Amino acid sequence: MAQTYQQPQYGQEEQSQLGQQRFGQQHQMGQQSQVGQQSQVGRQPQMQRSQLGQRIGQQFDQTVPQEVQQTIETLDRIESVAEWAKTKVSKRQMPEAVRALDDMQDIAHLEKKLIVRESPYAQPIGQAVRQTFQQNVQELQQYAQQPEVQEAVQQLRESLQTLDQGLNAVQRQGGQHGQSGQQFGQQTESRQFGQQGGSRQQY
Repeated sequence: MAQTYQQPQYGQEEQSQLGQQRFGQQHQMGQQSQVGQQSQVGRQPQMQRSQLGQRIGQQFDQTVPQEVQQTIETLDRIESVAEWAKTKVSKRQMPEAVRALDDMQDIAHLEKKLIVRESPYAQPIGQAVRQTFQQNVQELQQYAQQPEVQEAVQQLRESLQTLDQGLNAVQRQGGQHGQSGQQFGQQTESRQFGQQGGSRQQY
């Protein structure tokens, strides 16, 4: 009798293992492609945000006068010096000095935000900011025997001299904005009056 050649048959276990390996490889490749796409998509908004922030900063530098920019930088410096001195003084149990420095830090931050947003309250509050800072510096002078306070007072006095010039520029800018706003309001009122007159003549 002639023997026929029979192909070897894989067992069910070997076939199932083969299928699991192929499915696992495909699943891993799919996950890697999805993760790569998500990472690229996540990076694009961050890059767009950073570019947008740079553009806004450049536009702000171009539109805001240099004196006003210096005022914002001076207020930022006052805020930083007050925060640094407050951390040093708080360890020496001087609550009045801590309160004065805390007030200066908060007031400088508030005035800086008002100037940046071109708020009409930046001008009147700026006058109160000067007086408050001067009083706080005089109060801190009582604790000048401490080296941290002495250094802070010296830097704050230098900053106040620059701040006076900058706040004057902010006041001038506020006056110009007020005049331009009044002119714009008068122009819109005259246009509305002219349109109303024209519509009446048609009737």
